[in-house]
Amino acid sequence: MRRNLGTYQVINWRMPRGNPSNLKRKKAAIESDLEKLALEATVSAKSFVKEYEHALGTQDWSSVAPLISDDAIVIFSNGSLHAGKEAIRAAYQHNFNTIKSEKYRIENVHWLAETADAAAYSFEFHWIGEIEGREASGSGRGTAVLVRIDDCWLLAGEQLGPKS
Repeated sequence: MRRNLGTYQVINWRMPRGNPSNLKRKKAAIESDLEKLALEATVSAKSFVKEYEHALGTQDWSSVAPLISDDAIVIFSNGSLHAGKEAIRAAYQHNFNTIKSEKYRIENVHWLAETADAAAYSFEFHWIGEIEGREASGSGRGTAVLVRIDDCWLLAGEQLGPKS
């Protein structure tokens, strides 16, 4: 029964009738389905890390761009902040042009939080390549935040820093 009270409606709600054990089974089934959905989202978030690592290894922005949200923020180890996809593109392309034949690796990933629509992880990164004809390398730690938009995981934020 509904009663209109101006801009508010009051709905009389009754506990569903039935055997309490049937209700418990239904509740358990719903909780199980929710856990499965969360697991599927987590698996997809975890596959993002490998996809992102591979995309960075191509040194081609067109491979990386689909993995970055429009309003993402990336902070490099030197403290430079790049806000928005266009600023991130410029920074990544500068690195791609500066570091030739780069090999980039992400490892020791630790998941900090995981939901159906957001995830956060910490990781170690390593790179090796050539700068002005000389071998160069670097490594450090990072933290990344992912968001799920239209069933796609995207990088929303990443902060890179030195190993301690």
